[in-house]
Amino acid sequence: MTTYDFALEGRIVPAVRMTQRSKWGPRAQTYLNCRQSLMYQMWTQMHAEGWDMLPAGVRVGVTIRFEIATNFGKSDLDNLIKTILDAMQGVVFANDNCVDSLDDTRRKSDRGEDNTWVIVRVLE
Repeated sequence: MTTYDFALEGRIVPAVRMTQRSKWGPRAQTYLNCRQSLMYQMWTQMHAEGWDMLPAGVRVGVTIRFEIATNFGKSDLDNLIKTILDAMQGVVFANDNCVDSLDDTRRKSDRGEDNTWVIVRVLE
């Protein structure tokens, strides 16, 4: 069974609803910068491990563990998940419509910093 395990650093900015016009606003730009940073972190970890992007049509399960130090509970969990899934597109898999199973947890960080762990496993 193929499994990819990622450790992501930094605050996750929740996904925001955007139009062509609003994507240039500060909230949308903050989200887009966060997504780009997450993509780079995953891409770097994939290359270090020698992993390739999963082929189209492969069904996956995703487990996400958020550890949040500041502003705990201030953003919706589903918007945090959306940020992670959006960042994985084009890096881990072609499209997030391949996700058939999703398990997620958010908890307050004891260490004073935000961290996120993501496990992607191919379903058989």
